[in-house]
Amino acid sequence: MREIRTEVAIAAPLEAVWSVVSDFGAYAEWNPFLPAFEGRPVANTNGRLTAAIPGSKPRTTPVTILEADAPRRLAWRGQLLGSWLFSGTHFLELTPSDGGTRVVNREEFRGLLAPLLLRQLGRGLPAGYEAMNAALKARVERAGRA
Repeated sequence: MREIRTEVAIAAPLEAVWSVVSDFGAYAEWNPFLPAFEGRPVANTNGRLTAAIPGSKPRTTPVTILEADAPRRLAWRGQLLGSWLFSGTHFLELTPSDGGTRVVNREEFRGLLAPLLLRQLGRGLPAGYEAMNAALKARVERAGRA
């Protein structure tokens, strides 16, 4: 298994952050890394998301929502042909921290093609996670000042 892990501190309560990350239909308004997400934040349902990895062409893929534990954890998985070939499980984990929320934005990659695909995507993938973190922070904190 390979993992990309990023974190961001947001000056807002869990519920405010959750309301943004669980509103898939609004991702196009703020999320440069995942600019489209069709579906509902309900475990064991299916959706589709578009990933815009810096340096690569945007790709749309089907995903399964694995967890939607409001307001603490959201997880989904996408795969290529079968999980044995390639799968990515994305987690958004929210915890209270210093009067705000700490968000861990990470993904676990598995399968025979994982090393090759991750090498091909290079630095673009971590940069995409960091861009998502910065945009999430800006969106939630801006809403808190409105």
